[in-house]
Amino acid sequence: MNEDTSPLEQEFRTLMETVGEQIKGKVSEANRLLGEAVALAVEYGIPFNSNISQLGQNYVPASFRSKFPDVDAEVVEELTGVSTYRLDASADGWEESQLCY
Repeated sequence: MNEDTSPLEQEFRTLMETVGEQIKGKVSEANRLLGEAVALAVEYGIPFNSNISQLGQNYVPASFRSKFPDVDAEVVEELTGVSTYRLDASADGWEESQLCY
């Protein structure tokens, strides 16, 4: 241990080598599975709400409007949790948050 390194910092570094790698693996797996969910949404035109992040972002595939042009937005919201304001003609992909800007 470097003499400038506190015991708490050393504990953190040790945990990052073990638990940190586990966390990275779980995030990588979640990313892969989320990609599969997006692919299904695009293929079938089904929007979805993801609670993976605290932002709880919605995903609306570009194919949604062409596959389900006459489905009432309130029905879609009820079944998917995707807000009706996200289901307009311009909705395509992940919802953007003003918090990120």
